[in-house]
Amino acid sequence: MYKYDISNYAPNDEFNRLRLHGWRLSIGDTLKRAQQIFHAQLGLFIGYFVVAYLILIVGSLILSCVPFIGNFAGSVLSVCLYAGYYIVSFKISQEQNVEFADFFEGFKKGLPLGLYAIVSTFIIALGAIPFAIMFVMVGVFSNPEVFTKTITDNPIFLGLFVIASLFFGIYALYISAMYLLAPYLITFSNLSFWDAMEISRKTMRKNMSIGILFLIVSFLINLLGVLALLVGLLYTVPLTLIAGYVFYDILLQQNGNIGAETNNSDMPPKTGDFREGSPLDQF
Repeated sequence: MYKYDISNYAPNDEFNRLRLHGWRLSIGDTLKRAQQIFHAQLGLFIGYFVVAYLILIVGSLILSCVPFIGNFAGSVLSVCLYAGYYIVSFKISQEQNVEFADFFEGFKKGLPLGLYAIVSTFIIALGAIPFAIMFVMVGVFSNPEVFTKTITDNPIFLGLFVIASLFFGIYALYISAMYLLAPYLITFSNLSFWDAMEISRKTMRKNMSIGILFLIVSFLINLLGVLALLVGLLYTVPLTLIAGYVFYDILLQQNGNIGAETNNSDMPPKTGDFREGSPLDQF
């Protein structure tokens, strides 16, 4: 098996082949391969989950003292910790030695990962605008009890609340699927956060249904972990995060142009046109 460098495990043509011809993926096979990687270092992954969870709890308590900004800072911390799963999964796939410290290598890409987390969170938060309008309409900001009373007493408002909830859910799911590849592109390359987000958007739109389905399946798997007295999350969270890496890896192999080590003449050239008309072209 060819060995790739972790800092260059990315397409050197910005996923041009996939953006031109589309891509395919089996979610079942993706989860099966993720399980193999997980079981290769089961204790290490579970141990890191516990440590990362404690870091997030303590970090959230500290950051909660800073209104609004603390929420974005929490997203930055989370995405850097998640990157540890991708890096260790890569090393296992490449048959490299793995140490516990490898999980924290994601913080080396803290700036672009953090900017990605802030911008993507902000874009998703835009979907909550209908909620904000409704809150202003009923004066919930001045008296939170008014909101519950209005929902129970006014069926029209209840219907609007349900519609707004469905809109936000669908919108958040779509945006999350659109930028699914961005954190992996950042972790394994020197791309800026925005370039990674644009490449992800233009690649994922070729098969958005699979991206959305993958996120739904991941959510349901973690829901099972919650139902298993939360203990199941020790297994389901690492599994689904590893599956995200496998998702990226499968698309990378299909593109057939990885890093600087492989640059066959029959591959599509590096076009650099992925930003043309962004961010609204063929949204």
